[in-house]
Amino acid sequence: NIKVVSMSIGYKNCFVIDNYGELYGIGDNTRGQIFNDLDEKIEEWTKIELPEGCKRFIQCANGDRYLICLIEDHKGNGKLYARGLNKNHECGIKNDEERYIPDFTQCDETTGLNFKSIYTRNNRSAAITTTGQLYVWGQKIVTNYINTLKDNDEDSFNSEKKRKNEDDEEKDIPCPTLVEFDPSIKNAIIDHVAISNTHILAIGRCLQNGNYVKRLFSCGNNKK
Repeated sequence: NIKVVSMSIGYKNCFVIDNYGELYGIGDNTRGQIFNDLDEKIEEWTKIELPEGCKRFIQCANGDRYLICLIEDHKGNGKLYARGLNKNHECGIKNDEERYIPDFTQCDETTGLNFKSIYTRNNRSAAITTTGQLYVWGQKIVTNYINTLKDNDEDSFNSEKKRKNEDDEEKDIPCPTLVEFDPSIKNAIIDHVAISNTHILAIGRCLQNGNYVKRLFSCGNNKK
């Protein structure tokens, strides 16, 4: 009774995780997303081995020629591992000489963190910790992308129509980096995220008048 519990599709390949926590991939392997021999194409569903010291795969998410996985270690914590293209730090590995990662490698600066979900879009990724903190990394991200998440209630959603500042740079974020909140937002917890080339939308909760209320948050380029 094998059931698929997580699946992801990317550039000419597919990945699934079953209810036993095992990961399988098929398709494009030109950057080692599936197997470290860099075969151009994997034509049959192939089991992908767990990194050493890990218990099971929880979630998979792949972008353009790279794969991010949320993996449970033997202490029950959710860890971020990546493999494949790392030209623009898609894998969250800071070493500029590592153009591709042929084996699962833990994302930099994530030791001690416990993650619960992951997201990808093209060459950019995001992850949420079990405490509701949001981390992002990847290619050409506007600097204010990781600046502040603002509260998009009805009034601010219509009034926060700021164009991108001329001095805002677009640069790679080389490893998972914490997204901070506007100081007016208290004790925020992120539950779900949608990520694009230029901005983030996040659903979460924040403390108002002693109670937690659901909110929609956003940050990034609001030029259009």
